[in-house]
Amino acid sequence: MKKSILILCLLVVSLGILEAQKNNQTAPSDTTEVKSKAFDKEEKNRNVMLNAENNAGPREVNIGLPFTGDVTILENGNTVVGSFWPQNPLSVWRYDKSIGKIGLRNYQETAITTGVVGYTVDSHMREGTKKFRGFTEFKFNNRGRMYGSANVGGKVTDGLFYSASATVTRDPGATDLSVGKYADASEIFKFMLTKQFAKRKGKISLAYKHAEMSNIVDRFFPFEYHTDGSVKQIDGFDLGKDSFLPRDGKMTGVDPFTGKPFSYDMVKDNNTVSDVIDLMVDYRFKNKWRMKFSGRYHKATSDNAFVFPAQLADKTPGDALGQPLDGWQDLNGNAYEGPVAFNMSALNDNTPTQTIAGRLEFTKKINKHSLRFGTNYVGYSADFDNKNTFVYTSLEKNPRILRNTTQFPVYNWDGSFTMKQHTNDKGHIVGPYMDFTNFNLEYNHYNQQATAVYFSDDINVSRKFKLSVGGRAEYFSVDGDYFTKEQREANQAENPYVPFKGKPTDYHDSRWNFVGSASADYRLTSKVGLLGQYTVHVNGDRKNGYQNGLEADGKGTTITFMRLGAYLNHKKLNVVSALTSMRKTNLFSNASYTRPFEQIQSKRYATTYEIQTLGWTTDIIAKPFNNFELHYLLTLQKPQYKDYEITPEFPEWSGIPTETYKFSDNIIPGMSTVLMEIDPAYFLMERKLKLWGSLRYFNETQANAMNTLQFEARWETFAGVNYRVNKKLNVSVGMNNLLDQRGVRGKIQGSVIAKESDVEKYDGSMQVAQMLLPRMANLGIQYKF
Repeated sequence: MKKSILILCLLVVSLGILEAQKNNQTAPSDTTEVKSKAFDKEEKNRNVMLNAENNAGPREVNIGLPFTGDVTILENGNTVVGSFWPQNPLSVWRYDKSIGKIGLRNYQETAITTGVVGYTVDSHMREGTKKFRGFTEFKFNNRGRMYGSANVGGKVTDGLFYSASATVTRDPGATDLSVGKYADASEIFKFMLTKQFAKRKGKISLAYKHAEMSNIVDRFFPFEYHTDGSVKQIDGFDLGKDSFLPRDGKMTGVDPFTGKPFSYDMVKDNNTVSDVIDLMVDYRFKNKWRMKFSGRYHKATSDNAFVFPAQLADKTPGDALGQPLDGWQDLNGNAYEGPVAFNMSALNDNTPTQTIAGRLEFTKKINKHSLRFGTNYVGYSADFDNKNTFVYTSLEKNPRILRNTTQFPVYNWDGSFTMKQHTNDKGHIVGPYMDFTNFNLEYNHYNQQATAVYFSDDINVSRKFKLSVGGRAEYFSVDGDYFTKEQREANQAENPYVPFKGKPTDYHDSRWNFVGSASADYRLTSKVGLLGQYTVHVNGDRKNGYQNGLEADGKGTTITFMRLGAYLNHKKLNVVSALTSMRKTNLFSNASYTRPFEQIQSKRYATTYEIQTLGWTTDIIAKPFNNFELHYLLTLQKPQYKDYEITPEFPEWSGIPTETYKFSDNIIPGMSTVLMEIDPAYFLMERKLKLWGSLRYFNETQANAMNTLQFEARWETFAGVNYRVNKKLNVSVGMNNLLDQRGVRGKIQGSVIAKESDVEKYDGSMQVAQMLLPRMANLGIQYKF
């Protein structure tokens, strides 16, 4: 396989070198067209591909709501994956030389065209042209990353053009992995034919893509936490550089369908293979209507193997009453003393997914109106189930799996107990008071469909007043089968390792989703104006609980977004300053809780709540003198819970009182209230040399829902030098994380209901969370022919 990849890459590059012709393409203009803010469809100057957490994909862009885990990426008009899980979008998409155009759709445009809340990366494949052209790019870093991408395109015959691309990544990642050589090993190959219609009526394109990816996730690390929000490295562990994955990457468990043992390898059983076919049509009718169609068929098989460190214990973990246990050993029988990590290990193997998607749009300018009517469809099916187990590991780089066969009392809800050993001889946890192996497994075989119609109209009401309106109506349905909570409990009463037995239960769910949006721009003068925007989603949540044995809530949510502000357009200074408000209602929670540093779980507590964000954003693009540009974005926001409280019930024998915990008006964990983006650039040598930087500031974030624990402020920093040697060759040198910060984000596990009286227990405690990439130097080379 590796030889085939190398030969194909060399063939693409060699073909270009042999047939290269002079490229007369001019450099893009540095000026920005000034148009109505109401008609804007994209977010500008956000450097979405500068990601402080990975080298492969777009970063999370703040919208004032908690991040839901999925970055929506469109390619040729359709989403690159039907669902974020079990297939990661980056397993089938990269920003490489096959991409001819990329942008970031703004909140309003994303809502109308996709029904998604947030921003959307919008990318289109590079087409062939009459003249033969080639584009290559190579990237390297000091950690050993190697990336190569090449695209060639040209003429087959009159009116018929081709484009061929190959992209290969070999990235060992930021940490010193012991489980495998590369954290990211991917190959993507594309080929596209484009036929242009006579008389410039349009074109039709047919594209094929084959992608393979193996990805090892190693972004969670142990640290010592202090209640001032700071973190400290643990002795013997280089935070962000040492790996916290089990050293050999081999895990064992019990098959939830058969009860028989199984084993897997985090490298060999961590692959995704995709095949994609795209059909695109762009046609102009005589009556000046323009039609765009894009259709996609995507078939994939995904394997996902991972170990997720969930909690650390300063002292040897105890039973449900906190009594310490001795006798820890690794699987080779060597004694171990010291802190212990609690990990979840899971495998989703050979998961088939299939996506059929299509989008059809008609556009036309009629007098003062720019009309758009569209429809899109996404059909997605997946047979998804997983196997999991929970294990203890040592607290060291490349840790060992631990076992402890000491007998101790396992307490039931009614206070009775039986004597069990803490782990079996393979290190699988068998307590306390529940068998964690095959606990909370996911099973969901389903087929979902979303069919929508949408429209928009950009209206030049007058020379000063511009108005844009749009709407979307979507019918969503899902059919599938799952194992209910009652089925799982009955099956596990017979065999605790086999929750999936017998015939699963069929289900059907359907709902309507709606979007309505309007934005306006009123120009007070030729350079100053006012703007406003309102968008509302009435959205049945597409994510459901069937995979966990729970029925979907079915009530859906309503998300409202309002924006009111002013702007200044000047050749030296562009400013947009606006107040924003977002609210999301009827969020559903069904979880169990633990008191800090205790292993006693409550009964599951179900409730609904709301979240709200009030904010003020100022976006500035300044060109105060020749060859210098500055982008500055300041966001002040207050993301809060609303109408949110819980009253979890603990076992009577635990002595934990039943009390109400109120989260209303608390800041949502993981979200900053002050954010800044600072992007300076300076040009030299007739703009051949560009010195640039990108800095992002996030003030302290709350680490739990009670707002009793915090993480300190952090910076994400990038800088580089780009040099255009000539019209064909560009060289760049860059660095990320200039300050080499060990920034922490997320929550402290098990701290949801930690009160002020519990805070002292956390000072100096050991925790685990996600970190920024360490400081790395990067080299890039681009060559056009």
